[in-house]
Amino acid sequence: RLVSDWSSDVCSSDLRDCCRRLRKIPIWVEAACAVALVIITWTYAYYAKRQWETMNSTYGEMQKQTASAKTAADAAKSAADTADATLKIAYRPRVAAPVGSITCRIDNRNMPFIGFDFINYGTTVARNVTVSKFSTVSPPGEKPIVRYQFDGTYPKFILPNKPDTWGYYGDRVLNAKEITGLGTQTLLATFSVLITYEDEFSKTHHTEVCAQFTIDPNPRWTYCSWPARND
Repeated sequence: RLVSDWSSDVCSSDLRDCCRRLRKIPIWVEAACAVALVIITWTYAYYAKRQWETMNSTYGEMQKQTASAKTAADAAKSAADTADATLKIAYRPRVAAPVGSITCRIDNRNMPFIGFDFINYGTTVARNVTVSKFSTVSPPGEKPIVRYQFDGTYPKFILPNKPDTWGYYGDRVLNAKEITGLGTQTLLATFSVLITYEDEFSKTHHTEVCAQFTIDPNPRWTYCSWPARND
């Protein structure tokens, strides 16, 4: 016989033996295997569900802790910002001209002049002080366009609680028409001074003194009607 025929007979014989052995397995064994498979599947599903619930609960707690940590961090930053702002407000210079301390006039050269008292009401030195001035003559009710020019006669520092008096002249001689208008009060002289200074934290502050006035025979002065710059 051919080798292939012999191999085919052997394989067929083995297959028939295997099938006979499988048919001999009792039905209760198959049922037990099926029940065991169900139990194993249920157990796996149960513990998988428990594990998912634990993971979900842990994730929720992590979210809560993260939110709480963020809230605490925001509160700490807000407290730090408030403390910083309070410190800068408490320890800063405050340069001001006391109300009613202004003197305005036209000198014998027909130049406008303004003098005023000032004081640093703050607790620290006003540093890097600069002064700019502006003067003009215009009709009453007309707001002039203020263009400041730097003035070199000023101290570099202003100590706390040391009253002093400053005086400044305008940048030009007034003509006869302007002098007459100031006397008849058809014109007003405007004189404004802007003081710029820094505090201990290098923040810049400003104090503005602005007055309008006339001259004899009815001299009078008043603060400028527009808001002064004071910060």
